[in-house]
Amino acid sequence: MRTQRHGFTLVELLVVIAIVGILIALLLPAVQAAREAARRINCTNNLKQLALALQNYHSASGHLPPGALLRNGLSWNVFVLPYIEQQHLYDLFSFDYGPFNGPGDAASNPSHRGPRKNEHALTPIADFFCPSATQLLASHPSSTIDSGLATEQKPYTSHYYAVAGPKDPIGFYAVDSGNNGGYATDGPMYLDSRIRFEDITDGTSNSFVLGEIAMPRAPSGYRAEGGDASSWVRGIMWSGTTASKNGMSSAKNVYFSVNPVPAVVEFNSMPFSSMHPGGANFARCDGSIAFVQEDVDINVYRATASIAKEEMQIIK
Repeated sequence: MRTQRHGFTLVELLVVIAIVGILIALLLPAVQAAREAARRINCTNNLKQLALALQNYHSASGHLPPGALLRNGLSWNVFVLPYIEQQHLYDLFSFDYGPFNGPGDAASNPSHRGPRKNEHALTPIADFFCPSATQLLASHPSSTIDSGLATEQKPYTSHYYAVAGPKDPIGFYAVDSGNNGGYATDGPMYLDSRIRFEDITDGTSNSFVLGEIAMPRAPSGYRAEGGDASSWVRGIMWSGTTASKNGMSSAKNVYFSVNPVPAVVEFNSMPFSSMHPGGANFARCDGSIAFVQEDVDINVYRATASIAKEEMQIIK
């Protein structure tokens, strides 16, 4: 008599496991790609909200916010807080010289009294984070808040930076002299800028205003000052209670292409980069968003970082 067999043989079980493993191996890249596509869309939405906030700021003030303000060291991120539903946080800021990280000299100078500005960066702002980025805290020691405790506090960073303007080797574009690569002044948001839309004669749809720098800060190498170096409050370098025209934290010059790997990088020319494959997201002055590929023509890329040079006509 033939007996009825129940179950699988070892060979059959191994074959089934192998097939399942192959299917999982085929599906995982597709799942990861779908997740990254969703993160990239979320990043685009963040930039869209920030671009609209700049539009509303312009409507209320008659000009775009500065990339950073020298007199108090604050970034453009602070000035758009009321337009991204963060009015309560904006109201906490002191807009004088104030103390920034340390205790300051409030006892001898009344203008230095009040909360330290960088303490407000202990509050994370979701609109300032690229979902694909891996580092949310400011990593550079200069952004560490001196709490007087054994464990110092690290504030949150921003992955979106203002476009200060282009910089090129032959000096076609205007750049103020200074350390860390100087300050570009042909873009829409640079140090102490007050650019109006009517000043953007290249066209608001042809000029970038914001871009992402989301590569993390490495212990050494070209990304020693990554996109997460500074807090979202910091606009420029700050020493004690005095602003210092040394380095621009919240706005960058466009000198390199997108996602490059140069040997040496000046702090003010830290390249716009992202954790998205193939390029990075940018916002234009008209509020639209563009994904710029890594292999973009460097001359066209620099041209879109300026607002009134009419160099696109030369390129064409």
